Amino acid sequence: MTRGGLHKPKEGCGVWMTNRELIEQLREARRQARALEQTVDHLLEVAESPKNDVHHWIDQDESALGPRRHCAAVRRRLSEGKAGAEIIGKKHRLRADAYAEERAFIGQALARCSASKPNDAEEEAAYQALRKRIDG
Repeated sequence: MTRGGLHKPKEGCGVWMTNRELIEQLREARRQARALEQTVDHLLEVAESPKNDVHHWIDQDESALGPRRHCAAVRRRLSEGKAGAEIIGKKHRLRADAYAEERAFIGQALARCSASKPNDAEEEAAYQALRKRIDG
């Protein structure tokens, strides 16, 4: 509804404005909407970036590898140029997928070490064989 070039505002506002004022307010609202859209686009881009995937990182305090092995794994991955590891201050962090890979790698290494160790019976047999050779 208009009255002498003035536009009636929404119910309850009670302020009348000219066409020019209305156009300026609409232009300002459009500028603000564009700025808001750009801000939302930027925030989505940042949130979707793999670098900002904060929730899927494990540091040495949370690691089942223990602090020493965890930090060594992070340093090794960084020196090899593998993704999924970073050092921020005193925190050595592994991304969840890299952490799983490291646990599997260390588990295999531990299994190889324990498999190569002789059991008690083998040690005893080797000792007896050596005693026979020495005693003649």
